[in-house]
Amino acid sequence: MTRIDVDLIDRRIEELRTVVDRTTANLVELESDMTRQLLETSTALSGATAAAWSDASRRHADLWRGQFALENLLAKISEERGSKRSPAQAVLVRLDELLEKPCIELPRSVRDGRPSLTEGPVPTIVVSVEDALAHMSADYDIVAGLVATVATVWGESTERLHGCAARVAELETRVQEQRMRAPRELQSIGRRVAELGATSRRDPLALDPDTLPGFESHVARLEAWFDDAVRERQERMADLAAADAHIGAAATALEAVREQLDRSGERVVVRPETWAAVEQLSEDLEAFQRDVEARQQLGGDHGTGGLGRRAESLRDEVARLAVTERGRLERRDELRGLLGAYLAKAQAIGLAENAELDGLHAAAQDALYAAPCDLEDAEERCACFQQAVRAGAVEAS
Repeated sequence: MTRIDVDLIDRRIEELRTVVDRTTANLVELESDMTRQLLETSTALSGATAAAWSDASRRHADLWRGQFALENLLAKISEERGSKRSPAQAVLVRLDELLEKPCIELPRSVRDGRPSLTEGPVPTIVVSVEDALAHMSADYDIVAGLVATVATVWGESTERLHGCAARVAELETRVQEQRMRAPRELQSIGRRVAELGATSRRDPLALDPDTLPGFESHVARLEAWFDDAVRERQERMADLAAADAHIGAAATALEAVREQLDRSGERVVVRPETWAAVEQLSEDLEAFQRDVEARQQLGGDHGTGGLGRRAESLRDEVARLAVTERGRLERRDELRGLLGAYLAKAQAIGLAENAELDGLHAAAQDALYAAPCDLEDAEERCACFQQAVRAGAVEAS
């Protein structure tokens, strides 16, 4: 019979003690895990999570039964080993059997078959230390893996869902404050996020964390839509405000043009088409003013149709009209000076007593100094006098 070395037995006993200490620490950590405790006490689990935890909770209980069995075996081995430096071979043989052969009673899972007639309330199997640790490791991986998966959902995933829900709620509030019509997408994603939140609480295994980035991106697109809509509304309101300002400026300028025409009409005849243009501009401004006011009442929710640019164009048209009419008065004064210059030229070339020129000069002078002056008639008469002077100058040369 092969003798058993005491040092080898002692090393194996120490290795077993180290393993038992490690399994104890891991099971204590699992026992104190908050997620595991919540699973243990929850009464609202459903679906895949309820089924998985039903199996995992049994495995968790079996782990502790196996742990106690290991600790009892270790205590029994330590007691039989005693404190002697060199125990008898019979003791060492017994210790070797306890370390190698099936001597640990573990709960037998229902997956290993139905309980037999002679088994107690908790079916058991007898296995070696190595097999016991293999059984326990498999159960531990299942329990710890489930707890870790649920912890991820109840932690990071739930936090992200809460973030989505908060962003959706804030967006709904902002839409209401802006009195905008919420898109159907906003309502549907709000409901979906709420449904996922309920799923994460009751059946976390049914929640696929890989779907969350898609929801977050969807919420981000809705936020971008809202920001764009608000910016566009602000731009429309700014366009309406600019249109209103331009219309006001144009109306003020048009009134000034009326006054200018009334004053200059005493000196230069105002053409009928000018008065017609003034009246048409007045009607256009009134129509634009009504359009702007109607759109302002809608709160900028509809397009402005470039009202600001159109109103600015009207304002510019009024300004051009004012410049044109000022130019007519300046043109009258310019013609007066030109008539005097040509009269001096006629006198210089010896045409001072030419009856025809005198008649043309008198006609042009009468037209230019009439009140009001018919500018077109006066300009024609001045042109006739100028042509006669130039023709006389050619003959004199």
